[in-house]
Parts: sequence; structure tokens; C-alpha cells
Amino acid sequence: MGQRGASTMRNKTYAIAALALCWVAPVLAQNAPVRIYGPILSVEGRTLTVTNLGDGGHTISFDLAPQGRIVSNASLDVRTIKAGDVIAIDEEMGKPIQAHTQAFAHGANAPAQRQLRTNPKAIRYLGVVSAVQPAERSVKVTVDLEKNGGKLQAELTNEILHYRNETETMAEVKPGQVVMTNANRGADGKLTSGFTTIEKNFHRPVDIGD
Repeated sequence: MGQRGASTMRNKTYAIAALALCWVAPVLAQNAPVRIYGPILSVEGRTLTVTNLGDGGHTISFDLAPQGRIVSNASLDVRTIKAGDVIAIDEEMGKPIQAHTQAFAHGANAPAQRQLRTNPKAIRYLGVVSAVQPAERSVKVTVDLEKNGGKLQAELTNEILHYRNETETMAEVKPGQVVMTNANRGADGKLTSGFTTIEKNFHRPVDIGD
């Protein structure tokens, strides 16, 4: 094959690759979770209509998955953390910026640590508190990370936000409450949430991350 033929072949290859990327990009965007945060306007069955404050106040509707989890949260003093608590600690440059405990175990696929897509500078560590050393204005915790991921030690102060998730039922989902979720769009175009938080700390939003 001559130089001109090889050049033509390369151009065709690049063109096909470009077309493939043009097709893949919209698919990836369509499958990306939709972040929703704001007050509930109405509840019809398991469908919530919300004013999405994270999207300029546009109205959006989504379904709560039948087997999904609904939780509520409230801000707490970090010194309420105790051994045996299931915990997530978000760190930025090795410094804790947020922590939350919860009344249920992490899911089976929970990693020991992961970068947050909603805050690329932050790492979220998941595990169970194995030791606590309280101080006057802080608490030092040792965490056994998920999947035998080793131990994490961190000093938490009330300069960061600490909150606790409690499991709720549909009876607690009412208009006027503020909710947060990362909803997924199905093949039918509808948004569904598998994990929805009732936000009881509206004056200082809790970032569940993703």
C-alpha cells in the first residue's frame, strides 16, 4: 500500500473512531446519575415531584425503588460516635471534611475507599469504628475498613459535619421535606432512586456524595 493509500486508510479509521465517540458520549451522559436536592412538592404513590435546587430550581420527578432504602439524617456532635458504629469518613488532602454514621451495614459492594465523583478532591472511607478516644473538643477514631482494607485513624472535630442516617418508611416521605438522591434513568426514561435521604439539616446541606 502506498503512502497516499495508508494516509487515506488512517483518515477513514479516525473518522470511524470519531463517529463512535459521538455515539458513545450521549449514551454515557444519559446513563449518568441525576443529582436531585430540594423540597418535595408532591407525593403520588412512590413518585416524588421535587424542586431541584441543584439545577436552578427546576421541577423534577422520580420514583422510589420498591426495594430502595429511605433514610433520614440529623447533625450530631462528633463525640456521639462510638465503637461498633458503621461509618463513612470523607477526607480531602488527608483531612476529614465530613463523617456520617448509620444504623445499618454498608452494602455488599461497599469499597474500603473511593474517590467521590461529586468532589474529585475527596476520598470516602467506609468501615466500622473499632476504637474511640474522646477529647474535650474532638474524638479520635480507629476504623476497620471494608473488605479487610486495613485500618484508618482520624481525629474528628465539630468543625466538620457529622450526621447519622436512620432507616425510614414511605410514611415519613411528605411534601415540604427536603430530599437528596442520585437517581438513575432507566430505558423508559424514568428516574429511579435506590437510596434517598430525607434532609433534616436543611440550613447546612449534607452532601451524600457519589
